[in-house]
Amino acid sequence: MKKIITILLALTLMLSVMPMALSTSAEGNVISVTDCKTFKSAVESAVDGDTIQLANDIELSPSTDNQDYSTITLTKNITLDTNGFVLKCGSINENKPKISVFVVKEGYTLTVTNSKRTSQVTTSDSFDIICNASQQSGVFKVNSGAKSTIGANLICKNINIKDVNKNTNNTPGVINVAANTRITTPSTVTLDNCYLLSQNFTALRLEENSLVELSANNCIFGGNKQASVCAIAQNTASISSNLSFNNCTFLSDISV
Repeated sequence: MKKIITILLALTLMLSVMPMALSTSAEGNVISVTDCKTFKSAVESAVDGDTIQLANDIELSPSTDNQDYSTITLTKNITLDTNGFVLKCGSINENKPKISVFVVKEGYTLTVTNSKRTSQVTTSDSFDIICNASQQSGVFKVNSGAKSTIGANLICKNINIKDVNKNTNNTPGVINVAANTRITTPSTVTLDNCYLLSQNFTALRLEENSLVELSANNCIFGGNKQASVCAIAQNTASISSNLSFNNCTFLSDISV
């Protein structure tokens, strides 16, 4: 009897720290996550086509249990669904630059959405992802790799993202397309019904020698005008990119 009880307790403990697959479809599993541990575990175990879905508000911060959850590097094609909850990244109350939260590597696609959001985005909307990003990477870094010839891909739908870093020496805030002199197949950034706001940086930045196909529809971009930072910035030495904006609002000066 004692052995049976011990086995049952061990199984209960194991299941309590595992992300739970809610359903399986042709698109892959929907994995429900409740805290930073199950979030990181879900990212590591997910396969192409899976969706990681928040079941609670989650903070990815080293301060929660002394583990490093501050950078998620993606080498798979997955979807992140905030599902009406809030994802906080980094020590959002500290005036310190943090490293990027999500790095999408070359050849892969990250889709970010709030499946509960269906109405047209407005500036009075709440934010689904709130992060303290770094001067080098932003909240989402679309990274094609220094030696790669192909880009990475980011899709954002019905999602509101804010960078709260207050260090005015930094540059990108929300999305940063990394530089690469070797790239021949462009990175892609697709934004539909999104609100991207950076307190002191750019909502979107294309680094020098970046190559990107960008399509933005029904979006709001905001940077901090008083900090001399634009809503969108493209380095003048950047490789020619194809940028398309349809029915978008810009809350500060634009340099393209």
